[in-house]
Amino acid sequence: MKQKRKAFDDIFNPNGRYNPRIRTASQMPPPPQISSSTQPSSVHPAPLFSLTTNRMFAEVFKGRISGGSESARSLTSGSEDRSERVTASSSSAAPSMGSTLALGVEDGGSHYDLSVMASAVLNTTDISGIRSAAEIDESDLDSLGSLIQDAVQSTTSAEYDLPRLFDSPAAQNCTIHQALRRIESHKLELQKHLVALHELSPGYNPALIEDTLFRAERTNAAIASELNKYRRREVKDEVNATKTVARNLEELLKMWRTSHPNDSPIRIDNSAFACNPISARNTPTLIAYSLALVGRLMEGMSRRGANLLLKSIRLFGYSLALLQAGGPNLRQQASLKDIPEDIRTLEKRLNLDVDTTIFAVCPSCSFTHPPTSPHSSLAPSYPSKCTYRSTCTAEPCNEDLLDDNEPIKTFEFYSFLDWFGRFIAFPGIAQYSDAFCEQLSDNGPPAEKRESADGRFYYEVRGPDGKLFVQERGQEGRWFFKLHADFFNIEGNKINGKHSSTGVISMSCLNLPLHIREDSAFVYIAGVIQGPHEPDSKEAEHNHYIRPLVDELLVAYSRGIRCASASGQDTPYERIHRIILAYISLDFKASRPFAGLLDVNSHCYCFTCKTWHRACLSSTNYEDWESADDDYLREGAEKWRDARNHEERTQIEEKYGVRHSEFWRLPYWRPSKQVTVDAMHTLFALLTKNFFREGLRLNNPDNKEDLKNKSTTPLSPYAHRYPFTPPPPLMLIGSNPVEGTEADDEDITDENAIIAELEWDHLSNDLRRLRQRRMQALSSDIRSNSRLLGQVFDIHDLLSDSRPSTAASLMQLRARLVKLNWVPLLFVCEDLLAFGSPSFQTMETIRKSQITKDEITDALVAWVGQFYIVVDVVTDAI
Repeated sequence: MKQKRKAFDDIFNPNGRYNPRIRTASQMPPPPQISSSTQPSSVHPAPLFSLTTNRMFAEVFKGRISGGSESARSLTSGSEDRSERVTASSSSAAPSMGSTLALGVEDGGSHYDLSVMASAVLNTTDISGIRSAAEIDESDLDSLGSLIQDAVQSTTSAEYDLPRLFDSPAAQNCTIHQALRRIESHKLELQKHLVALHELSPGYNPALIEDTLFRAERTNAAIASELNKYRRREVKDEVNATKTVARNLEELLKMWRTSHPNDSPIRIDNSAFACNPISARNTPTLIAYSLALVGRLMEGMSRRGANLLLKSIRLFGYSLALLQAGGPNLRQQASLKDIPEDIRTLEKRLNLDVDTTIFAVCPSCSFTHPPTSPHSSLAPSYPSKCTYRSTCTAEPCNEDLLDDNEPIKTFEFYSFLDWFGRFIAFPGIAQYSDAFCEQLSDNGPPAEKRESADGRFYYEVRGPDGKLFVQERGQEGRWFFKLHADFFNIEGNKINGKHSSTGVISMSCLNLPLHIREDSAFVYIAGVIQGPHEPDSKEAEHNHYIRPLVDELLVAYSRGIRCASASGQDTPYERIHRIILAYISLDFKASRPFAGLLDVNSHCYCFTCKTWHRACLSSTNYEDWESADDDYLREGAEKWRDARNHEERTQIEEKYGVRHSEFWRLPYWRPSKQVTVDAMHTLFALLTKNFFREGLRLNNPDNKEDLKNKSTTPLSPYAHRYPFTPPPPLMLIGSNPVEGTEADDEDITDENAIIAELEWDHLSNDLRRLRQRRMQALSSDIRSNSRLLGQVFDIHDLLSDSRPSTAASLMQLRARLVKLNWVPLLFVCEDLLAFGSPSFQTMETIRKSQITKDEITDALVAWVGQFYIVVDVVTDAI
């Protein structure tokens, strides 16, 4: 650096003690001037190649910078002492491009002008590798002169003129000077797009508007990313000024996008990932890479430790090469030079660096705040307080988000679109998509199910245009993904140990063959949910973590994706790819909050059918199970989201059995089909285990712990369930009707149909209508009290329990029934027509004064007794 500074001082400081002996323009013979064929010159040209190479390039340099550079002449116009002035003759013919070399250089006495600098730079022993005049072509001279002329004009612009450049010691740094020039070019590029947007009019051609907006967005994103790389304080002011222009352009783009939304496919430049990053590396370098990456990625080594390992390997290589005479050869030097000193450089070199978006998470409500003003500084900025409102009328959370200007809790999100660009760049991956779609038969799903592709979902789902997503895809690519999320204790599963529940969200591609589908190289990790506690499912806090992912899944489905590089694609951005989330595979505890369903321990435990209430958990009458209505669930989720307070949300949960989920934003989302059973917990950890241990009795008979913990309660409380009339369906339950959810005529019709299930054939039409009215009146009481509803199921369980073997068991049944309320007892007794007196069948309504709870209980016990033989009576008879 000192040598460079001294060289600058020697050339541009006339008061220095040392002046180099460089021939100035006045000491040189006049340069040759080649006349144009159309305008002959009075000056006879000298032979072009009679000059030496260095001198000829010097003359070209001086001729090019004098003829058209006003800024070059302005640098010397203010000089007071001038010893001589050499200019080209104005009477000579006008030069033509490539044929005329004009000389017009000014030389000042107080300091060297540009011609002196040109002579100092170009009077060298070798220029650009040309060693003989015979190798020079006249066209090369013209293009070199144009290049130098442009360089002088850009260097001596108004913003960065030479006096300012060489008066500032920092600006004399070559790196800083180049950075300033790049930043200025970025600023000019942004200003050009600003002018283009201001010149646009809403009446222009939509294609022209979209092209202008797309170019401006792409330029703004690229420059914004580039500006974040400048860290020197000498360029801080210029960077901030350019970022201000970038923010203005971004705001203007947002205004235009409100009226002209972008519906074209997203373009992903993945060309950098389509090549093998280690193809040009030799074996010793790859060994160093592997050692550092294994320590960093697999052994949990810190960044400083990985950097130390890289430097140590490089030092070891140099030390080993110095043992031989002459030191390392060129190949060894190149291999050692390829070993970086920073692990981040290595990760970027091998395409292992992934750009992430860091969200600030509220410690109280788990709302994820995206970074604001991303172009204002290198570090992302966030609001200091949480602004989330749980309902439209609730107060803001107002929890502190930052501690010393850093987020207290973060969520690092990895863009799915960026990952997909890397994923599809793998060789042969695109062919798997087409092969998967081609194997789907046009005749519909097969009757025998063997794999995921045999499901009906792939044949029924439709694209954004309303056509079948797979069968009518045309030339587009179709991709299916499954989502998995789970929480685990990072502290280890120890008795009385620490507990910190941390979650992970991942996705895998269903188009891939099964043997590579779950390969970690092809699994997308959306992010890690920090502990120590899981998000609150009752407040639907899981939605905050999947919102960025659903945003990109929605774009990938509706707009599609174009990638610059993909296997089997000849032209960049040629093919459109669309993506669908086929299903989510989670355990019981995680699937409910992520899908917006009530907890598995609630009465709404099933999401595939309308069977509900925990009393029906052991029912086996699968012929009566009715599939869930996804449209009904969507209606409830939207009302829960738009509810004004928590009381309304509680009522909606009781009626619909659902909360809001971000997955409902996907047009094709159907939880009854796309929330699947987790195979590990359901099949291996539950069904298979119970089959061998409970069914086949393959327990260890000597294990005292099994005997001690073995429960005497049977797995099922009854072997056969009587087909009772169920209580009112879930859609009719609720203490106070929610606004806009009152029961209509269709609900009453459905209720009547349910009540009519156990109609008796021997009843006349009048008796049938009277019974229906009485049961409707009882149903209205049950709808207003969830406790009464639960007692209806309790009575059904008691009447369906194991056979009473003794008279005492019948009395015990009566004692348990008499503890229940009058309304549910009468509802079941009316359903079974178990009244002792036929006069009750002709009544419009039955009041408590007309029949007591003891009488209803005796009627139910008598109904049970007629089906069972009491063992005591049989024993006495024997």
